[in-house]
Amino acid sequence: MSKLYGYSVAGVRLADALALFSDVELTGYVQTPAHFLFCKWNNSTLEFGIAGEPEQIYEAKLFCEAGEFRWVRNPQFGLAGNAAWVSETEKSLSGWEPQTPLDVLPIDGDRLMTGNVTSAHDRLAGWSWMDAPRHGKVALPASGIGRPVFRVREYLGNAPGSAGEDGNRMVIEERITAIGFIGIDK
Repeated sequence: MSKLYGYSVAGVRLADALALFSDVELTGYVQTPAHFLFCKWNNSTLEFGIAGEPEQIYEAKLFCEAGEFRWVRNPQFGLAGNAAWVSETEKSLSGWEPQTPLDVLPIDGDRLMTGNVTSAHDRLAGWSWMDAPRHGKVALPASGIGRPVFRVREYLGNAPGSAGEDGNRMVIEERITAIGFIGIDK
């Protein structure tokens, strides 16, 4: 068994929440009303594989092996929202509320993305182009060739109610740890 730690804060702008993670390089994605974009956070810069800054970000999920950052805009706070950090390691985050740690059993796996990566990004090192009929060409913040996957860690914990008291377990949390690749089937 392991411990899973969570921290949350409400009413924070995305840039202000990410500023607390200047010591961590994160990879992830943001969503706007018009786009789903992959991104990288490196010390104080949110980098995208396309030119320009996206406007109206309403959700962001960035991750690394150490933990996962989540942010969702909350209309009650204007351009600010609610942020969370989930990790197997305790972290001191000034102004963030620690959640009750969970007793969990971690299990690693992969979640297949749509598309294939067949070429490197033409202007950014460490990025590739992912192509798929559904969404066209998308900049992916990872280097490799093949089918891209999200590396994930599921956390098993006690099921609710009497089922959990009887020893039954279920997935109670999941986080992305990285972007990886598996071979292309011929």
